[in-house]
Amino acid sequence: MPFYDIHHCISLTDAQKDALAEKITYLHSGKFTTPSLFINVAFTDVGQRQIYVAGGARTAAQFEQLCEELSEVWNEVVDVGGPKETHSQRSLRGVFVLGGLAAGLEVGFRVPMPGEDHVYLKSNLQAWKQLADSGDEDFAGLIKELETRKEFIAQL
Repeated sequence: MPFYDIHHCISLTDAQKDALAEKITYLHSGKFTTPSLFINVAFTDVGQRQIYVAGGARTAAQFEQLCEELSEVWNEVVDVGGPKETHSQRSLRGVFVLGGLAAGLEVGFRVPMPGEDHVYLKSNLQAWKQLADSGDEDFAGLIKELETRKEFIAQL
């Protein structure tokens, strides 16, 4: 599943990181119908790392559009339009979408290969419901998301 690793050279407040993580999660989840529990966003600033946890074959155009939208989110949250002398320091200098995950395991479940999201959702739904019913708050949130968002309801 997606892992956004944001490297930045300016200090970001917790509120800015929260807002960026939320908006990145929303963008990716909406574009590729991925449950937010499986979208990870990490921020790296001078060696400190904080991780915020919240698809089909993708075309280059889809990823290019996602990069542009991520850049817009950065500009909105970090206020690039501030003083001119800090504009180049605050602006996002690059967004790169890297492919090539051979395999993965996240919260005990195999990570689906691109294009297998809908099969992944259906095949793991019962196990996720059992975890939610046993009191796992992350999976309770996942089940709530799957049952309330129209793009997931259509797949399940």
